Amino acid sequence: MHELNGKVAIITGGASGMGRAASLLFAQAGANVVVADLNDEGGEEVAKLASESGNEAVYQHTDVSVEADVEALVARDRYVRPPGCHVQQRRDRADRKYSTAVSLIRPSIFGC
Repeated sequence: MHELNGKVAIITGGASGMGRAASLLFAQAGANVVVADLNDEGGEEVAKLASESGNEAVYQHTDVSVEADVEALVARDRYVRPPGCHVQQRRDRADRKYSTAVSLIRPSIFGC
């Protein structure tokens, strides 16, 4: 069950509950795991357990409501940056997708 070898899984809320289960499951499936959460103690524990599967696993304190935290999370060179892809390129794509989504949703919210 190593169909995720060479892949990276960033799990937000990975220190407990469903995020913890997902972190451990992705690690068992062969992925390197980045556990992102506000709960430092729980996040460190999950990263340690996930690394016991033989893959790399790290914890990073992340508040997903803080843009700088999210940028730091996805800028982890050795885990998440594919060759030739830069954080700014991904951010530009995300901004375009967000703008498109808002333009589609806004009329339904305001009844226009």
